[in-house]
Amino acid sequence: MNILLVDDHSVIRLGVLFIIKEMFGNPVIHEAETWGKATELIDHYPIDLAILDIEIPGGKGLDMISLLRTKKPYLKVLMFTAFDEHVYALRYLDQGAHGFIQKTANDQELRKAIGNVSAGKQYISTAIKDMIWESRLKKGKSIQSNPFELLSNRELEVCKLMVKGLRLSDIAAQLQLHTSTVGTYKNNISQKLQVNNIRLLLDKFHLYQMYN
Repeated sequence: MNILLVDDHSVIRLGVLFIIKEMFGNPVIHEAETWGKATELIDHYPIDLAILDIEIPGGKGLDMISLLRTKKPYLKVLMFTAFDEHVYALRYLDQGAHGFIQKTANDQELRKAIGNVSAGKQYISTAIKDMIWESRLKKGKSIQSNPFELLSNRELEVCKLMVKGLRLSDIAAQLQLHTSTVGTYKNNISQKLQVNNIRLLLDKFHLYQMYN
């Protein structure tokens, strides 16, 4: 088993490494603190499983999944993040990730997630399974309890960069979009979240624990 662990926090990596070694005995483990290093390792080593943080420095958001799978079509990807699974999990699974688990999960759940994904199975938490089931029962009716679920994938990307303090022109450059397009996304975000300034947006970001 060849595993790539991508996270910029050494303490987090150490804890995950301990669990991986207990599960697989003596696997080959590669570590990366940045997206650039992760892609370099993917290019040079036969990686079977990638455990990937969403907020890795230099990361490409949702595009990371397709970029990795282009390099290694049979690569299994487990997202391991502090971000709210109700907002992010299905987005990443739709892009091709095999599993999504929050860093607040206990060791038993993390073992289950790693075990499932390494075996070619999907992993999502009970909470996400319940959300999917409830959505089917509601037959498409709106059931969002978190308003950030209303944002499209691109709107969510723009929103996160706005919260980081980037100007529209900087966001446009980073996402390779026209400034006017980013302005449209900003207006959509304001309407969907019912905020009209960055202070209110920051307050709502904290309220719904979008950092955690």
